[in-house]
Amino acid sequence: MNGEDVRVLRRLAGMTQIEFANAIGLSRETVGRMERGSEDIDRRTELAMRYVAEKGTLEPRSLREIHQTVADILDEAAVRGRVSIDSTRRLRTMNGEWAAIGGSAAGAALVLSAQGTVGMLSSMGDGDPYRNRAQAELRQLKLAWRAVADDLGNAPGPM
Repeated sequence: MNGEDVRVLRRLAGMTQIEFANAIGLSRETVGRMERGSEDIDRRTELAMRYVAEKGTLEPRSLREIHQTVADILDEAAVRGRVSIDSTRRLRTMNGEWAAIGGSAAGAALVLSAQGTVGMLSSMGDGDPYRNRAQAELRQLKLAWRAVADDLGNAPGPM
């Protein structure tokens, strides 16, 4: 599969890059790189793109589901000290999904912070002198993200 194939599938689905990216669990930037041919496409991603182009998207996730996904990724970072590539990709799509279904601006800002903190931790070695600081930031982020859960009952949109 090449970049033109990706573009054809996205257009067949009738979606913008960001809509297509959200539907298959990637970032808009990744879809753009795929369309330009500068990003490798694994088999799972190809199958997801073909599915969305043929059958459309699944039901959008609720704010609670998105919140839980981000919480799980933060927990993974706290326990392992880094996250998988899959978790990194999922985290990149969470901000768009969060905003698309009416999540709070504070929650969107925390997802962006999570991307930075998790990325920083994942790139550090065990002996990195800044690792303790990054882990402290992660703990604060987890507390703030837990507080967002308390506000979900008052948020507009699907829960």
